[in-house]
Amino acid sequence: MKFLNRDTKDQVLLEVTSSRRFDNKGNIYAEENEIQSTFNSSPQKPKNFKEKLSKINITTWKSNDTNDLENSYSYQINSGITSKGHNLTHDQIASKAIFEKIPPSFYTSLKPLFVLLKSQQSKLYFEWSLNNNSYNTISWLIQDITSNSDSPKKIQSISLKGTDLIIYTEGFNPLKYKIRLIDDYRCIGISNIDFINNSLIIQNGNFELRCSNLPILLNLQKLCLLSIFECNQIFKSLTGMVIASLGSTMFNMHIILDSTFCFRDWCEIYIEGKGWTKAWCHVDKLHSNKKKSVNYTIKFFKEKKPDSAIKNKSELFCFISSLKPIKDIFFYPDCKNSHSSIKENISIHEFLESVRIIKFVGNVSFPKKGFHSKNISHSTSNASSKSKGLLHKSSPSRSSSTSSNTSSTSGASHNCITNDFENCITSENGLLIRPIPHNGVNHLETLISFIIPMMNVTSLYGRPGHFKNGREDINSLMFGLPNLPVVDYFSLEEISTLLEPSIDINQNQDCMSHDTTFQSMDFYSKYLSSKMKEQPTRSQDFEFTHLKDLGVEYSNTLETNKVAMDVPRVYCSDSAETLI
Repeated sequence: MKFLNRDTKDQVLLEVTSSRRFDNKGNIYAEENEIQSTFNSSPQKPKNFKEKLSKINITTWKSNDTNDLENSYSYQINSGITSKGHNLTHDQIASKAIFEKIPPSFYTSLKPLFVLLKSQQSKLYFEWSLNNNSYNTISWLIQDITSNSDSPKKIQSISLKGTDLIIYTEGFNPLKYKIRLIDDYRCIGISNIDFINNSLIIQNGNFELRCSNLPILLNLQKLCLLSIFECNQIFKSLTGMVIASLGSTMFNMHIILDSTFCFRDWCEIYIEGKGWTKAWCHVDKLHSNKKKSVNYTIKFFKEKKPDSAIKNKSELFCFISSLKPIKDIFFYPDCKNSHSSIKENISIHEFLESVRIIKFVGNVSFPKKGFHSKNISHSTSNASSKSKGLLHKSSPSRSSSTSSNTSSTSGASHNCITNDFENCITSENGLLIRPIPHNGVNHLETLISFIIPMMNVTSLYGRPGHFKNGREDINSLMFGLPNLPVVDYFSLEEISTLLEPSIDINQNQDCMSHDTTFQSMDFYSKYLSSKMKEQPTRSQDFEFTHLKDLGVEYSNTLETNKVAMDVPRVYCSDSAETLI
């Protein structure tokens, strides 16, 4: 096949080599195609262009139609120079080509969730200003521990918009604080909010917030945790929709859903004090003997190890145990790069491109001196060559592997790691996991391949059985999801009840963690579930915020990738009658 590059006038020759994979019944389940491109250079060809377009690999599911394959890549090669004049690298072209193979129906199915997330980020949960003369007897102070100033500053105005706490100080040179309440590239692992000595301690002590009216301060804390809950709950539902929509098109989905395989692959994890660190992830396989006391684990090693080669704790970064508190696991925007923030005019394609993290909410154990290395055992494997590489397309530099249920080990491999928690440092702040996509594999497919084995061993959302998908099921990924044009998880009446002094979010005795994200997901999931049971017809009986209240036309929302948000309804203003 020959194509003419419109920008460089080069003649491009494509050579397609195909190989097929068969199952044990002789049926084709995948076709692997290697596309080699060569160029007949012209004087106008940019330097190093040949190196940037060399070879692209792709695996397709039950497809023998070479024409479709040629067409999808001819566009990419003819567009080797972007509209802005920048050369595309080989990886960018491969990634973009495969990303564009995702059917338009996938994006359509996710647009309602995208609209919900945009509206949540624009929602005004709380607002107070000193300019309101009716309530100027209330005063606020902020202490910035990260600055050189020892004295707290008086606050002119404070608002909670989405998951951002925005504060302006008084004076001729007022300061603006925009404090992020969830993990992003600016603050990872420090998004806790604690109520200590009548003050809100934010970002692990970086900021201290005080108010002369204690009930107002407590209500601000409730609404901060509510914003965290709603944001994360939308990402949980997004996770379910991506798995349902994109997972159904993945040729290896039946293998991923099979809990009798070990999952292993490279990723990056964020470790406090070390930053983003490359790690070899190992997820235990499940066994037919389903005892709750079995310690299934997700382990992160410092390097790829052959089976039964783990000798001491220094080779293990950390692990997640099914015997420790676990709350949630879901897809999340990339916290490694600044462009991952949900910007006002971001498109759904740009947003999904930024979703590259798996956020784990629960306890993580870090081995320390004295950790019993004899209790560490890496599940052995007699996996055949057919089982290797099925979860991902292998590449020369890195590969994932699976372990068959025909393992030579027996009961010892059930407890794949250790019960020696006394010699571990336990972190309640969860873990951010960034899978490293293989060449030729879309990053969303990589996320799916990672997260389902993790859901299996943590027994979340119905796994390893069928996924739970009911909106009223507290154990479902789709729990509480609003139906557009409604954008609220809670009605305005339910929020008013929540803000009553009799409800103390700091006295949640049943919560097994002090982590703010864990607490918010635990408290509000139970609160929402109780409201659903108390009032089954709440969606008709109570008042909820609609898209039109935010200045968004519902009929246009599903036809565009960009949604403009106006100033939304305020849950909690500076009205003393509402707050006290």
